[in-house]
Amino acid sequence: MPQSPILLSIGFLLLGLLLILIVWSLLRFVVPKFRPSLPEPAQPAFIQQQAHNDAVLIVEMGGRIQHVNASAREWFELFEGEIPHLERLARRVRPGESFLELCAAEGQARFSINGKLVDAVSYRIPGPTPATLIAIRRVESSMRLGRLSKAIQSQAQHSKLSLSLDKPLQAA
Repeated sequence: MPQSPILLSIGFLLLGLLLILIVWSLLRFVVPKFRPSLPEPAQPAFIQQQAHNDAVLIVEMGGRIQHVNASAREWFELFEGEIPHLERLARRVRPGESFLELCAAEGQARFSINGKLVDAVSYRIPGPTPATLIAIRRVESSMRLGRLSKAIQSQAQHSKLSLSLDKPLQAA
């Protein structure tokens, strides 16, 4: 008789383990099939992702660089996987003070990075850790537009001169 309570308790223990195993397998494999999956967030149709060549930096308050995109890594000549340091980046910029001012506050500036002229704009990003987003664009494209504009203006002036010369010739 003394062995029967031990056998009975082992039986209850095995039955309990079996019950736990059944509940676990139901929750693991059967219930997810009945649970509806979350729908993918739909992107509005008006948003189109376009590739750009702008360098983008996000600088946290205190000078820690949180993010540097691929264009910025290339322009500042950072190695792959290298953790950027604000002072090191500022050494590649002329004048470096303009770059550092943009990292500290909102504004616009024109400076050169490794000898290439760029326009930069910075915006404050509010949040628990305030940061500044700096967008940098090469001036080459705007210089091309400026040259084209000057060419059009000179062509227009030339046509005005030729028009004004024709009038006195016709009068004579």
